[in-house]
Amino acid sequence: MTFIEEKVEGADFNLGIVTSKVQELEIKNKQMNDELLYIQAQSMRNNLVFGNIEEARAGVDENAEYVLREFLVSKLKMANSLVTEMKFERVHRMGQKNSDKVRPIVAKFNLFKERELVRRSASALKDTPYYLHEQFPKEISDKRRKLVPEMKKARKSGSKAWISYDTLFIDGVPYTKAVDFLTCSWRTITGDARA
Repeated sequence: MTFIEEKVEGADFNLGIVTSKVQELEIKNKQMNDELLYIQAQSMRNNLVFGNIEEARAGVDENAEYVLREFLVSKLKMANSLVTEMKFERVHRMGQKNSDKVRPIVAKFNLFKERELVRRSASALKDTPYYLHEQFPKEISDKRRKLVPEMKKARKSGSKAWISYDTLFIDGVPYTKAVDFLTCSWRTITGDARA
């Protein structure tokens, strides 16, 4: 073996080691990003976002917590005594003030059970311009948004469908994009007898 061949073989060996280390670091980086995303989601666990609630005009101070409490009583039809007792860590408008659109209000509830009580009252907003939803990090919200059309298709076809965190469930089975549930029977997808 010549000197040049030995150098090339040594370089190939070193390149293999470096490639292996890069792959290992990429895996660790993805794991760390996933963990960070999970921590962000957990920090938002007690949050709800309320949309299209009228905002004070420019130059007028607004107490977002007061506005939200009024909304809970008037639009969600919750008992005033219950709403008065609710504790919030923080209530504020999201983003920069803009005359073109109303900023949503984000509320961080002290108690998860109070957040759930409010979230479950959202059906009172049907056929109104108002909405409320859970708050998630942008990456999770984007995943959820992409799953909504599939959830609607499933519901239209008579299946029970919901999104939990970033996963769509259809009749209790996690949905994967690789399987088109409308063209396959449930027996094909899950092995059970729900054809």
